[in-house]
Amino acid sequence: MNRLRTLGAAALCAAALAATLPATAHAGGTKDPQYSHPPATSAPSTGCSDRAPFVGDWVGYGAKEIVLDNNGSGKITFGDNTANTETWTLTWNPQRAEIFQRCGILTTIDRPVSKTGAGSKGVLAAGKQYQAIIGQRGEHNALLLAVYPQADSVVFCRRGEDLSTCG
Repeated sequence: MNRLRTLGAAALCAAALAATLPATAHAGGTKDPQYSHPPATSAPSTGCSDRAPFVGDWVGYGAKEIVLDNNGSGKITFGDNTANTETWTLTWNPQRAEIFQRCGILTTIDRPVSKTGAGSKGVLAAGKQYQAIIGQRGEHNALLLAVYPQADSVVFCRRGEDLSTCG
């Protein structure tokens, strides 16, 4: 009986320790101390309607890419490597990102374009919505997409920037 209590106490301590450590599943996410918010891109009186900071081609580690066009359309590729990816179309709008409590965007996954291997393993599907904001990682602006809002999020950098500071 004492051995069971000891094992239970050890498991409880391990869980408490894990809960206090920063999430590392997706480096650079919401709990990463290296990720910070840059100055606001819009004056407070304009609300959350500025598309310009988000428009462009953003890339991340593990075969991840998101393209946001100025007209509110785009596409997203998500996977753990080039053998397991999916690409879908999406729509997006600037609005308050409630997960982050600041201006950001809401993306809505639309329809599939292509799939290799196991694809995104369920991350992308028609109708799924994800919030994103722009923040600072190192010396670069980074797009933080809340794909895993209960754990951590995925960081994307503008194509051509140094991924080692953003991924």
